[in-house]
Amino acid sequence: MQISQSYQGRQLKIDIRNTPATNTRMNTTCKVTFETTPNPSTMKFNFGQKIADQSADFPNVESAERSPLAAKVFGFPWTASVFVGEDFVTITKQDWVDWEVLASPLAGLLGEHIESGLPVLIDLVTANDESENDSE
Repeated sequence: MQISQSYQGRQLKIDIRNTPATNTRMNTTCKVTFETTPNPSTMKFNFGQKIADQSADFPNVESAERSPLAAKVFGFPWTASVFVGEDFVTITKQDWVDWEVLASPLAGLLGEHIESGLPVLIDLVTANDESENDSE
């Protein structure tokens, strides 16, 4: 399935392939736990199940276009970076907000994203890639 979306003035065609690497359907419930890391600004959120077939680092909002989950987290102004692992996500926050306020609601948000069946990572196909594929 392809969708077209405007992102920062560019028109992107997004190819959402129904493959385990990009859109794995999860169990109907997903209990997300969280734990501290050596970096006090970073929290690790564990899903207890596989959410991605590969790891991906999103150091800023501009890099998150291939992850609806990371893009959702970057919707909060306190987000500094997001890292997606096979069964976890680490989120680094800005210093002006405390994890005591964020961790539980954020775990709920992450769990809801997975439970809804929305993709964690997607493959992006640009217009140039599509025209090359059309000529084959």
